[in-house]
Amino acid sequence: IVDSIVGKNLIPSYPLFILTILQSIEAASYHNLSDSSHGHYYEFLILQALFKVCDRNEKITAYSNYLSELANFMFVRKRRYVSKPEFAIFHDLFSTTYSLRIDLDTYLGDLVQSTILAERNGEICFRYSYFYYFFVARYLANNVTDQETIDKIASMCKRIYRDEFANIIVFLTHLSRHPVILEEIVKNARDIFADFSPVKFEDDISKINKLMDDIPRFVFE
Repeated sequence: IVDSIVGKNLIPSYPLFILTILQSIEAASYHNLSDSSHGHYYEFLILQALFKVCDRNEKITAYSNYLSELANFMFVRKRRYVSKPEFAIFHDLFSTTYSLRIDLDTYLGDLVQSTILAERNGEICFRYSYFYYFFVARYLANNVTDQETIDKIASMCKRIYRDEFANIIVFLTHLSRHPVILEEIVKNARDIFADFSPVKFEDDISKINKLMDDIPRFVFE
């Protein structure tokens, strides 16, 4: 389970992360252990990070919404980072959209302290890639009934060979059971072999059968 969760450096294999994952495995039910996406373990790590700066569930929800919007802001721009001026634009847009009065420095300071965000060379980014994938998926899950979101999901499913899209879709299937998600995944899986008919081992193998008119007998004396 730990190998699967860490994946291709999705989470750094530091002792703190490994111990946190082991703790969540210990507390998990059998049903959760059978979940192939392991989404709940990543969610547990995210909650542990937010608990460093949040003392109420309402604050965790507020920060989660903020991070989801920020991840989508980056996703739309096809970048994993934003400059500080761009972050200020995002913050103002978020505050206006949701009619909130929130201090930029407080939010940024808390999220950097939680180790979810990082400041590097004057740019803001998610410290680890799984944070980014998770919060993009969370934004999509929260808006899955919008046509724009459905179009995004369909586009990603068509190019699921890309690691970024594949990881986002995995988290999306953990966060939402909306039929449109599974329908798009199945539809695109079928399209891969659209030009082929399934083998039925009847007329399909007639040429192979003709190669052996008489089955030889091998006898050991």
